[in-house]
Amino acid sequence: IVVTPLTEYERAYSVTLRPQTQLISSVNKLSGNRAVFTFRSILTENDSMKKTLALAAKFARYEGNILIQGESGSGKEVLAQAIHNASRNADGPFVVVNCASIPRELFEMELFGYEASAFPGRAAEGKPGRFELADNGTLFLDEIESMSIQVQTGLLTFLDDGMFYNMGSTTEQKSSVRIVCATNESAEKLMKEKRLRLDFYNRIAGSVIRIPPLRERPQDIIDMAMHFLEKQQRSGEFTEETLDYLSKQEWKGNTRELLKC
Repeated sequence: IVVTPLTEYERAYSVTLRPQTQLISSVNKLSGNRAVFTFRSILTENDSMKKTLALAAKFARYEGNILIQGESGSGKEVLAQAIHNASRNADGPFVVVNCASIPRELFEMELFGYEASAFPGRAAEGKPGRFELADNGTLFLDEIESMSIQVQTGLLTFLDDGMFYNMGSTTEQKSSVRIVCATNESAEKLMKEKRLRLDFYNRIAGSVIRIPPLRERPQDIIDMAMHFLEKQQRSGEFTEETLDYLSKQEWKGNTRELLKC
């Protein structure tokens, strides 16, 4: 806010409100809020995975929200980035929220941001929330099974019309953002256990994509292992015994576990 005296004698002031566009742009740049993976980044020879990718590419062209289901380490964020880069929002930011890593009492503050001086001890100039940062882009909500019912309830209005308030503000704002959610558990199980609201699910699951686990894609295990070996510029090759061993493992951690080997 810039306050400018009109004259030396007058006590009236002209108040100019400057949008936070520059601040948000700077935060996105510093935070690296962008997607680097595309559908070409995802290696597969598996028919089920190919169908998953084809479906995801189809959904990417639409504007509805998407729910990705898959086991831990199966590449849900990679797929979300590919969807973003194939969408009309590709030039916009890609903002990630790991729902499991944010304390429940701070969740709404992180999503909606807060006004200047709204909370003593926090940034005096206020802080833009994730919805503002992701405007004209994609907001990826990972591990939504960790999101409380209270937070889900608070998000319903935004999911309906894209309108929200910064905490401590009485001014309504709008964010044009696509929501892509991900969960390690089935939505049916979460709803049965009353950890996922039906109305919240209906709003985030305009389209649903399931990533098959790595153990159901034995050829992909071999191809990925060889790709990682080549990428790390290591000399040598896998023996037949090693490849056979790799293809028969359960890989409960999926691609992330394979990458660490």
